Amino acid sequence: MGKAVLFGLVVMGFGNTVCAQGPAKKPTPPPASPIVIDTNFVVQQKMQGHSNYAKAMAYSPDGKFLVTAAWDTKVNVYALDSNTGVGPVVRTFDGFKSLVNSLAFSKDGKMLGMGSKDFSFRVNNIETGDVVFQTQDHKDAITSVKFEPAGKYAYTSSLDGTLRMYDVAQPLNNLKPKFIDYGKPINDFLLSSGTKQLYVVASSGSDIEVIDFAKTLIRSYKGHSAGVTCLDISANKKMMASGSLDKTVIVWDVATGAIIKKFEGHTWKVNSVNFSKDGKYVVSACNDGETRVWEIATGNCVAILKSFITNAQQAQFSPNGKRIAVVGAMEAQGNNYGAVIYKTPEMKPKVAAGKGGVSGTTGTGTGTGKPGSGSSGVNTPANTTPVTPKRTVTKYEGDVWPPPAPKKKK
Repeated sequence: MGKAVLFGLVVMGFGNTVCAQGPAKKPTPPPASPIVIDTNFVVQQKMQGHSNYAKAMAYSPDGKFLVTAAWDTKVNVYALDSNTGVGPVVRTFDGFKSLVNSLAFSKDGKMLGMGSKDFSFRVNNIETGDVVFQTQDHKDAITSVKFEPAGKYAYTSSLDGTLRMYDVAQPLNNLKPKFIDYGKPINDFLLSSGTKQLYVVASSGSDIEVIDFAKTLIRSYKGHSAGVTCLDISANKKMMASGSLDKTVIVWDVATGAIIKKFEGHTWKVNSVNFSKDGKYVVSACNDGETRVWEIATGNCVAILKSFITNAQQAQFSPNGKRIAVVGAMEAQGNNYGAVIYKTPEMKPKVAAGKGGVSGTTGTGTGTGKPGSGSSGVNTPANTTPVTPKRTVTKYEGDVWPPPAPKKKK
């Protein structure tokens, strides 16, 4: 199969590694993920401009804008300085009757999709502010908004149990509604731009399910013990992260369905998960007010961010990995609310190699890497080449999708 195959098709390999359950017994909960705090995460600035708590946020793909949505029913657009990563409010989208729950940019960064608790979905041009598309087809709050890579179609999920597809480029094509009646409230979803339009859905149950437009259940992934609340996919499409009411974050191997890491330490509902662009870290936001940064390779929690936010609703890495923005219930700032921006650790300088040596990257001395740095965090002498341990990687190499289910033993 060609390179055009995207996440929704590749993800089908998940289900093949689900094993039969052994004799029922009370499981022993694993210890909480190790905490190795990196003190280089610092508060850089508070992005204000709302009159009530912020709920949702999104960085534009080019890093030029940060958008926040709050309980004041407004959506603020901040123009970001390329060096500092912060800036003023340059545009406000209003007209909603309730909170905007979800924000998403098209891949080219020109369009902003907004899904609201008032059941409405709207797309605006980020530069001109013009309304490109709007509808109110859902019967309950919209929970998630996504654009397919080409930007022609936008997708929405809702607590009404439906996934809807809209042609935002040619609105007349929406006269005949295109939707999946999933039948259960949907908290989040990931989509495919492949021909079969397969979706990974996080619903009120503990399983993550893959379905198609015919509402056919393709695969079911098990690992959480309570409702799944949020999903994200890594930039290389090889990992998926999920957060849950069970207070955990799971990172999955897309090709095999194996659990790469299960992070524990949050004390309440996990509201959002987001990968760093290099795929080395996941940041999660929780109702307990903590935003945690997890290092996937080591399983360590490398940062617990708590400044000003008392109920973290969403956290996201900036496209260049240099900052993390967090929105949620903010401590009183004179009736002025918004997002808190954290600066991630700086890239370490490269050390020149001696004669006959190979240039390396200085380590941190903490045993943890740095988001955006590409460093392993190990103190490596400048005249040696770091050795990465090899690990066996199982992958599906057939030409049929979805991969066939494993044969039952007779």
